[in-house]
Amino acid sequence: MKNIFKSTILAINLLTFVPLCMAQQTLRFEIYSLGTKTGTLTAKKEIKNNLEYYIIESQAHASLLVSQVDVKTILKSTYKDGMLLSSYAKNEKNGEIEQYADTHWKEMEYYITSHTGKNTVKEKINISVASLYFMEPKNYERIYSEVWGQFLPLTAKDNSYTLQLPNGRSTTFIYVNGQLQEIHTTTKVGKVKIKRVA
Repeated sequence: MKNIFKSTILAINLLTFVPLCMAQQTLRFEIYSLGTKTGTLTAKKEIKNNLEYYIIESQAHASLLVSQVDVKTILKSTYKDGMLLSSYAKNEKNGEIEQYADTHWKEMEYYITSHTGKNTVKEKINISVASLYFMEPKNYERIYSEVWGQFLPLTAKDNSYTLQLPNGRSTTFIYVNGQLQEIHTTTKVGKVKIKRVA
């Protein structure tokens, strides 16, 4: 009887401990340009040992009049206790890196190396672009961009939130019941719509 009781307690402890120790969520999107599917995007969030890991990956291919364009993006961020510890992001076009940024928290400030140079930020970062795939950014007026290595202004209207990019373009995140459903952005080849499919 005592062994059965111990086994039951152990099973309960394991069931309650595992979700705290490790939890993973994966979102899948399709990328459309001019109404045609051109690629896919995957967003992953994993909680493990009090750390939050975000990985955003996308691949897209577009045929222009005289050329083919392949675009790849990868973004990785790590948080602890709601604060960004590190991130790395890059955008590639036809195998060439167009944008990148490496951000690390060290000795009370962030050290940032990007395609525009080096910089430091003393303010603690508690929300970034990677976060937007998994939470609606209510009551925020700016968001840290892992790709640009800087804070970007954010404007809200109903359930949509628009980031103003340094290159003059913008990206809008659209939510339904607090869940990200679509992303609208502009690129050199025109408007792009990213739709959630899973």
